[in-house]
Amino acid sequence: MIYGNRHEGQILYREEIEALRSRLALRVDLVLSEPPPGWPGPEGELTPDMLDRCLPDPSPDALYFLCGPLGMMDSVEAWLFDRQVPNSAVVAERFKYS
Repeated sequence: MIYGNRHEGQILYREEIEALRSRLALRVDLVLSEPPPGWPGPEGELTPDMLDRCLPDPSPDALYFLCGPLGMMDSVEAWLFDRQVPNSAVVAERFKYS
């Protein structure tokens, strides 16, 4: 799971996600574009370079769930498609900030 936010306080359901890590052997990368001092996780935007760091070898056989603003979604989908992930393996939900 790659979950990007601007600030640490914007991470929704953080405790639940942390609990799922051990139950599901789930890898979670919490990426912050404006991290606090000492932030232990990845820092920056969800750019292709960041996605390469967090998910260096995406499987074309996996199912990818994406949710986010339009520009980020377009970028992540293009990144997946460039790595031979078929359109049928991507479930996307786009939103606009009001």
